[in-house]
Amino acid sequence: MARLGLWLRGLQALPEERYGRVLPALWGQGEGESVAAPSTLHLAARLLGLPEPLAAAAFLAVAEGVEVAGRWVMALEPVSFGGQAGRLALAPAVLPGEAESAALFAAATAEFSDSPWQLACGARRWYVLRDVAPDLHSSDPNELWGREPPLRPWQGQDAAEFQRFLNALQMFLAVQPSNRAREAAAEEPCCHFWAWGEGSLPVDRPIPLWQALYGADELLHAVAQWAGMRLWDGQGAMPDDLLWLWPQPWFLPETPTAFAELWQQIRPVTTLEIWTGRFAEREQAEHLRWRSQDRWRFWRRPRLPGGAREER
Repeated sequence: MARLGLWLRGLQALPEERYGRVLPALWGQGEGESVAAPSTLHLAARLLGLPEPLAAAAFLAVAEGVEVAGRWVMALEPVSFGGQAGRLALAPAVLPGEAESAALFAAATAEFSDSPWQLACGARRWYVLRDVAPDLHSSDPNELWGREPPLRPWQGQDAAEFQRFLNALQMFLAVQPSNRAREAAAEEPCCHFWAWGEGSLPVDRPIPLWQALYGADELLHAVAQWAGMRLWDGQGAMPDDLLWLWPQPWFLPETPTAFAELWQQIRPVTTLEIWTGRFAEREQAEHLRWRSQDRWRFWRRPRLPGGAREER
C-alpha cells in the first residue's frame, strides 16, 4: 500500500488524553504542521480537497435524492431540547415514520409555498433551498450535542429573516394534529430543527485527493459518492490512496493499544498522513506527514500532538 490517510477525529489535545508509545514516535519522526480549523467542516473540506467550509447540506441532500440543481442548501436537522437545572441541552432526534413525516411536510410546503425559503424533504432531515445564496452562517450541531445552544446560532445579514422563517415553521408544525397527539401521549413532537451545513455544490467536480474512503460517517460517505471515491468495507486488500476515519476518543485507556494494533496492520504503508481532530480552544488541528524512510530517524525524540510537553 503506497499511501494512507488517517483522520484521528477523536484526538483533540485534551488534558485527559493518553497517547501510548506508537503515536508519539510517529509524531517525532515525521514532519508536522498546524492547520487552521475554525470548524470541523473546514477541516473535513481540507482533507477532501474541497472549498472550505464543507457545504455539508448540499452533499447530504444529493445523497438523499434531493434535486439541488446548483442552488444554495441548508440542512434542517431534527433535534430535541433536554437538560436540567434551567439549562437547555441540544440532542439529535429523528423524523417520524414515513406517513407522518410526509403529512407534516405536505402541510408545511403548502403553508410556506410563497416563501423564498424552499423546503425539501429527505429520509433523515429536511432542507431549505434558495436560488441565490443568502448571507447566512451556522454552527455545526455535531460540535454542540449535549451542550447549551448559542444565543445567536445564525450569523449574517439574512440571519434575522431566516430566524423568523424557522420560528414560523416550527410553530406551525407544533400545532399539527400528529404533533398534538404526540404531546398528549407524552412523546417528543417533530417540530424542532437545527439549521446547518449551508452552501452549494462545487461548480466543477475536482479530482479526488483520495481514491477510497473507510469509516462510518454519513457526511463523508455522501461526499465520497459525489466525488466518485470507492467506499471500502474493510474486506480484502486495503486499497491505495485510502482515507480512513478513525474516530476513537483518546481519553479512553484502551485507545493507545488499539492504535498500536492498527499500526501493525498498516506498517507496509509508504506514505502516511495523519490529521488530528479539531483543537477547539485554538481553532486548529495538526497534520503529520510520515514516510517509511522516516522510521530510521531514531534519534528524534517522541513528540505529542497538540503541543503537550511531556509524555504521559
